[in-house]
Amino acid sequence: MNPVLPSARWSPTMYSRRPYIGQAQTPPPATLTALVLKDGAPLAGVPVEIMFQNGDAPKGVTDDKGKFAVVVTPAQKGQTVVRITPPEGVEDIGEGAAQGIDLTGAAAQVQFDLVGISTGSPLAGIGVAGGLYALALWAL
Repeated sequence: MNPVLPSARWSPTMYSRRPYIGQAQTPPPATLTALVLKDGAPLAGVPVEIMFQNGDAPKGVTDDKGKFAVVVTPAQKGQTVVRITPPEGVEDIGEGAAQGIDLTGAAAQVQFDLVGISTGSPLAGIGVAGGLYALALWAL
């Protein structure tokens, strides 16, 4: 190999394929989805507020699939807080009504699992537990 002739040198970029100007593909916009479930089923009509690090705070309500989605711009990356207002008929979830997430530019999802207030008697639950305990003792 003659080091004087530049055409005789090997280069790692010699056979690489580079896009021409204007052919670069833009990535799809990232979305942040808030999913609200009550007893495992989607819950519609729950108020959702998303607070981005740059100060934007879009608000909305969940649809019939229990989702509220927002397109995230590059300026909105970073720490984000998603907060919901639990509807009536839901046990008090306290700190579970707000969740934090770190947005990096990819699609993200925050899920809230709510538990409905039981309308049954607590004595029925104690009776079932007692019956199971009696069966366990009887099996020994």
